[in-house]
Amino acid sequence: MRKEDAVQKEAGITFMKKVGDEVNIGDCLAIIYANDFNKAEDAAKRLKDAYKFCRERVAKEPAILGIV
Repeated sequence: MRKEDAVQKEAGITFMKKVGDEVNIGDCLAIIYANDFNKAEDAAKRLKDAYKFCRERVAKEPAILGIV
């Protein structure tokens, strides 16, 4: 994706679980919206690869790290 690419208004993601939330087997982590099945599958794979799970509680990072 590049800044020149057109924005697809019908595509997006809603995160159901955030960093530090407790997650159980079968929980929905996110909802992917897409108008193309293959793009949705690709987004799901990339999202799955981005997650890391552990048994220890993870501290939440501040939403705003600083102001420039």
